[in-house]
Amino acid sequence: TTSTFISGTLDAKLTDKITGYLTYSIDWISTDTESYSSKGATLILNYRPGRLFNISGNFSIRNVRNDTTTSEGTSISWRPVRKIKLDISYLHSKIEPGPTTIDSYSGSGTWYITRFLDFRLSYGYNKTVNSNVKESYNVRFLLNGRI
Repeated sequence: TTSTFISGTLDAKLTDKITGYLTYSIDWISTDTESYSSKGATLILNYRPGRLFNISGNFSIRNVRNDTTTSEGTSISWRPVRKIKLDISYLHSKIEPGPTTIDSYSGSGTWYITRFLDFRLSYGYNKTVNSNVKESYNVRFLLNGRI
C-alpha cells in the first residue's frame, strides 16, 4: 500500500471576538487491487464575546471513493459562575449516495468542586436514518480527581 497526502491548516483572528480555522487534506492511496483519492475540508468559526461564553460553528465536507459526507454543527460553552461550566452541541451529517443522515445532540455540566476535584454529568443522543432508523442514548457520570 502506498499513501501520499497533502494537508494544512489556516487559522485567523478575524476580529477581537471572532476566530476562524480552515483545515484541508488530499490523500492518494494505492493498493495492489485499487487506487483512489480522498479530499476534505473543515471550517470552524468561534465567537467569544467574553471570557465566560463561547459559540462555535463548523462545516465539513469529505469525499472518499465518490461517497460525500457533509457535516454542520454548533456548540455553546458557558460558565455562569466560576465553579460551573455548561456545554451543549449539535451535529448534522449527511452521506451521499444513500442518503444516510446522522443527528447528534449532547450536553454536559461540570462542577469544579475543588482545584483538584470535579464532577461531570453528560448526556448524548444519536439518530441515524438510512433504510432504517437507529437511535442511541448515553448518560455519563464522572468524578475526576487530580494529584
